[in-house]
Amino acid sequence: MGCVPLHDRGTLFKPRHPPLVQYEHRGVEYITKSYSTSSIRCNNRHAMNVTIHKVHFIKEFMERLQAKASHGASKSYSTFETILAHLWRVITNVRGLPGHETTHIRISVNGRRRMNPRVPNEFFGNLVLWAFPHCKVKQLIAQPLQFAAELIHDAVHKVDDSYFKSFIDFSSSGVIEKEALVPRTTLNESVQSPNLEVHSWVTFPFRQMDFGTGKPECIIPGYLSTEGELFFIPSCTGDGSIDVYVPLFLSNLDNFKKLCYALDSKY
Repeated sequence: MGCVPLHDRGTLFKPRHPPLVQYEHRGVEYITKSYSTSSIRCNNRHAMNVTIHKVHFIKEFMERLQAKASHGASKSYSTFETILAHLWRVITNVRGLPGHETTHIRISVNGRRRMNPRVPNEFFGNLVLWAFPHCKVKQLIAQPLQFAAELIHDAVHKVDDSYFKSFIDFSSSGVIEKEALVPRTTLNESVQSPNLEVHSWVTFPFRQMDFGTGKPECIIPGYLSTEGELFFIPSCTGDGSIDVYVPLFLSNLDNFKKLCYALDSKY
């Protein structure tokens, strides 16, 4: 028998005494009930006009895209940061949004390797918070790919040990009950525009799984037609390429196809 799963969240993630809330968690992880209700927009009726388009990124394209984003920068950007930056700009462009509007991405950040001391590998449970890179639409489209990649990199980098501990202290302070806050995950929007939400399964060891019938031939997300909710998945080809499932309005699909591989254009 292997390692026994560790479930003791209360011991691993104790709030500090006195608490030290260093970051703003209202409006990020928690929202008011009134906001939660009002944000269920009437645009949910447009969900019937959403299609899920799979984009296949081969290694050569990703390497060229990564080189473009990192050229002249003080740091290099990861494959995930680069592809997401590219898609953020392309999707924002084809949506035809007003330039003054703000767009953000909600990115899941795993705290297991960010907290100090490091969380034991045996811990069985969720340890995820979010990063929210954001920008005005006009600026995102006008600036080069590197600009978007840097926004993403910096936002994720800020969700560090101090941020996770600040969240633990805030969640244990009694403020949530006092102000009747609810988790932001209670939002149930079928349209993310002008924003994006992204889930990356790229590092999940799918090809090592075997439930008795051999390795999986194909991995795809369940059907979830939420406009703007992206899934990054390692391609079934096993050659290092990545598939991204992109739910879009049908009216935006043709323009998206024209731009999603346009490496040498401004997008």
